[in-house]
Amino acid sequence: MSDAGEWAPDWDRVLEKGERLLWTGRPEHGRRLWQVVGQEPVWYAGGAIAIAAMWGGVLFIREERADMIILFSALTAIVLLAALFMVLQRQFVLSHLYYAITDRRAIICRRGRDVLLRDGLYFLFFAHDTDWTYPILPGRSLASVRVGTLLSENAVQPFGAGLVHSGWPVLRGRTVTPALFENLPDARAVQRMLREAAARRAGQG
Repeated sequence: MSDAGEWAPDWDRVLEKGERLLWTGRPEHGRRLWQVVGQEPVWYAGGAIAIAAMWGGVLFIREERADMIILFSALTAIVLLAALFMVLQRQFVLSHLYYAITDRRAIICRRGRDVLLRDGLYFLFFAHDTDWTYPILPGRSLASVRVGTLLSENAVQPFGAGLVHSGWPVLRGRTVTPALFENLPDARAVQRMLREAAARRAGQG
């Protein structure tokens, strides 16, 4: 998957001496506002049901209907704004990620701003390990490959959203944050590449 898009890290400046770049990629799905991923439809369906239930209840209210209409209008606006926030957050997170595999490690690059609003690149490095299975996590509509685990996503959350977005299941990231190569069309091939690189690395050691 090769897609430079609007930006891409200069991997040559990231690699260590003698390290070889094997693959680069980024989330294939979810970088556009309309590309719904993961658990998002559940949230949107819940909001739609709540709105329908509220306005359906207006039909059964005989007194002070005007006040209820104002209240329900405000609640509807809140639900719609929350849905818009989830869409923008997911689009922002996934459009600011890039991934790489080298002969030594898996790399996640996150573009973001620090507290002084300076734009910069933040990297996570995961050395290849034969004890790690690189599990595939099914998704909507593409799968992801887990390359490691973070105790905190603050390493790539300099200012605003880091790795977590509205497409994630509710309980994911509550204790530790999984480090993922998200929404890949070739997740199985990427998993195989990671495992082979880990095996070669172990053989060299």
